[in-house]
Amino acid sequence: MKYGIMAASILLFASPATSATTLWQNIDYGMTAEQVRELYPNAQFRDDEIIIRDFQVSDECEANVDIRLPEGTVESVRLRGGGSIGRRCADTIQAALGSRYGQPATESRERGMGIFRRASQLITWNRDGVTLRFKRFLDGGLAHRSWELEYTTFQEDIAI
Repeated sequence: MKYGIMAASILLFASPATSATTLWQNIDYGMTAEQVRELYPNAQFRDDEIIIRDFQVSDECEANVDIRLPEGTVESVRLRGGGSIGRRCADTIQAALGSRYGQPATESRERGMGIFRRASQLITWNRDGVTLRFKRFLDGGLAHRSWELEYTTFQEDIAI
């Protein structure tokens, strides 16, 4: 089942932290699987992951949404965009993120090495307690996904 079309700029909005930190759309860090099931009853539920297939990001772009719950509560959300001609969807998502969040915190490129690693560009934004990591694949074509976007929270238990 396809979900409603959302403008890319709305899809990529992570609202300011209130009582809970919103990672993506209406998915908050720490939500239970049951809470997510109420919001997305047609999603596929696995032990530590909930998958929303073919989420309509824009008129031309779809993504699979992977909601990770390794300890029984939402820890991160990853969107995996499908292939697109000339990586148009990756362009659309990157432009929406730049418009919404401004200058990225970091930007780097990774060379493709070997059969399992593709050349990519990694762009990171930090906003309202949420880290957004946008990975744009620079090779691959229609048969491969052209982008990924992961929403996570800052890990406060790091010993630095």
